[in-house]
Amino acid sequence: MRRTEALPQAVSRLSKLIKFVASLAFALPALAAAANDAALPTLCKEGEAVLFNCLNKQKIASLCVSHGAFNESDLVKYRFGTASRIELEYPRGNNGSHKLFLFSSTGHSGGSESHIKFVNGRFTYLLYDKMIRTGFPGDPGNSDGTNNPSMSGGVIVLKKGSKASRLSCRNNVSISSVAYQSLEKEDFQDGLTD
Repeated sequence: MRRTEALPQAVSRLSKLIKFVASLAFALPALAAAANDAALPTLCKEGEAVLFNCLNKQKIASLCVSHGAFNESDLVKYRFGTASRIELEYPRGNNGSHKLFLFSSTGHSGGSESHIKFVNGRFTYLLYDKMIRTGFPGDPGNSDGTNNPSMSGGVIVLKKGSKASRLSCRNNVSISSVAYQSLEKEDFQDGLTD
């Protein structure tokens, strides 16, 4: 009788172990990217968590949240410029409700695309990360049959719906999972980053 009672417990433990290992498969790449990005310059201040950090040749675009969690009192700030000169901070002062920032995402074959959008006066800002599959087994020139993901990220500024400027990131940018879980959601709009 003991063996038959022990079997369901063993299956339950094995199931939990499999779920844990599967969660690591998804978490480890994000943790590795975060560890690499931790060494990169950011415009977030001490005590703030980085939600998005994009490095261009000379400029940095960072989205930061106080305390690294989303409570009604936490401030969310977008900063653009250099460590010695912030050219834009949105919103200014002690304002910064996370409700000013909207999150959306969609899946692609072998990847995904995520956006964080906010409006500052006449301009709409779109922070994005994007990964798309560029290779398929059997494709000419793809002898190893790998996915060959193409990753990109950046900041697009729109004025009246038209692209006013685009900043492409040189680092492997990704939107933090905290943003996925905590920012207000909106429907995803295709074609904004093309």
